[in-house]
Amino acid sequence: MTKKLIIVFTSIIISFFFFILLSNHKTKNIDGKYEFNLNDLILVTPRLSKGTVLDHFNKITLSDLNLPNNTSMGDYCFDGDNVYVSVDFYGNFGEVKKTQVISCNLKNHQCNVLYETKEGLHGLAELSVSGNYLFWEEEGNYTRIIKYDLTKKQFEKIYEINFAPLLIEANNNLLTWFEPDKRNTSELILKIYNFNDNTTKERNNIYIPHTYLRAIINEDYLTYLQKDAAGNVYLHSEGLGNKKDTLSIKIPEEFEPFSVEGNQQFVIFRGKYFNQELFMLNKKNGKFYKIDFSKYVKNLFSYKIQGDRILLIDSISHNAFIYNIKTNSLAKLLQTTSIDSKAFVLDKGHKGKFGISYGDSILYIEK
Repeated sequence: MTKKLIIVFTSIIISFFFFILLSNHKTKNIDGKYEFNLNDLILVTPRLSKGTVLDHFNKITLSDLNLPNNTSMGDYCFDGDNVYVSVDFYGNFGEVKKTQVISCNLKNHQCNVLYETKEGLHGLAELSVSGNYLFWEEEGNYTRIIKYDLTKKQFEKIYEINFAPLLIEANNNLLTWFEPDKRNTSELILKIYNFNDNTTKERNNIYIPHTYLRAIINEDYLTYLQKDAAGNVYLHSEGLGNKKDTLSIKIPEEFEPFSVEGNQQFVIFRGKYFNQELFMLNKKNGKFYKIDFSKYVKNLFSYKIQGDRILLIDSISHNAFIYNIKTNSLAKLLQTTSIDSKAFVLDKGHKGKFGISYGDSILYIEK
């Protein structure tokens, strides 16, 4: 066999195996649609870094907010050096007499009451801040969304509906929430409200597997779940503003997606029966990954992605972890957990900080 024939033959073999490799990982069509296959994943096992990210953490308590004993902290969100907290005041029989929304500066602990509900409301929740506006839900015989102008110190009702959880999320001059479709009340729609120009857009056939799921906006990308008439579930990542690219991921029936969020490069999601694992689509290479945290995380309660890092909450060990996607390293936040009797709850939205609440205290960690 001549040298030229050997080169040609070798080139054919290399091309063949390269084609096979591409075929195995070719999950994207030209129209931005992906097919998620549990049998075609790149398995990733993180390595645990030595030491901890944080041995001493910042903490906010009721006393820091100058609140009396008959109160408890509810929802909260961060915005730079300010934290906004809803506070319930209880009567002699444990009933909620009123709820306040307060702002507190983390540097000087100066706190101010921004808003106070009237007696008879069922609660105030879902605090979320973006730009110059703070939003929350009031629940009674109705549910309404309140927009509070932090500069003008004025509030207004922007939406009201018969009692239903709306699950609001604010970011990048947009507010998202879910509500029943008026044309078919068994279906849900996603509302996307631009609070700069007061315009609203909708997405139909929304799927919500649990009441913690929100339509997250991260780095100008909106993520949510949809279910079609045939019962197929899709994960969607939609570029907003100047980013117009969109993608959808068809999920197999046996996976049962539980949550999803993402950003410009990644879509992170979780299955109902995959308690210690996260699944990830890297938009740059079009490949799916399964990140298995089971060696270090006993029960993955919640997660949040920021850039190329994922914050994880373990509700059994009562610790938190930061996973670096690029380096595949996992780091504990706390060396010891003196709060092991109280569960963590991950903050759903903030700027400049990771927030974790437990009982009547809030941990906050600079990003």
